[in-house]
Amino acid sequence: SYTVERTASRPSLGGIDQGSLYELRAPGVMTIGAAFRINRYVQLSSQLDYVRYSEIEAFVRPGGATSGRYAMSNGLEPRFGVEASLPLGRASLQLRTGAYGQAPGSFVYSGPDANEAAAFRGSNRRVLGAAGASLVLAGGLTMDVGGTIGGDRSELAAAARFRF
Repeated sequence: SYTVERTASRPSLGGIDQGSLYELRAPGVMTIGAAFRINRYVQLSSQLDYVRYSEIEAFVRPGGATSGRYAMSNGLEPRFGVEASLPLGRASLQLRTGAYGQAPGSFVYSGPDANEAAAFRGSNRRVLGAAGASLVLAGGLTMDVGGTIGGDRSELAAAARFRF
């Protein structure tokens, strides 16, 4: 966890927050997983995370709602994947794909303030997909590409490495 300082001002109101300290941290996670190799070329894997989102405490900004409660529920996040490894002469190609069930993980406000209730409605569970490939050459060069679809945005990454 990290301690961060927040300051805020507004010319018409003067200093709104002259330097509050907050704790910034990631929630704890408990994980269990298993993998099963079907044959020399294909492997299935799974993982189940229990994410303790309730460890994250909301802070009320100066001027914010003073009554009500902000809360996050803990969540189960399953992951499933499959990888195929295909020999190609003096090279090898790995293809992988998977799915990730992401728990809501966002604050919900319960209280009398309609604006806060509208801003902190919570979110729904969502499923993210991923796929990737690696080409490993006999000389030590590896090229990787992978991406995710879903969630807040889709992402794509590519890399190359040389092992000597």
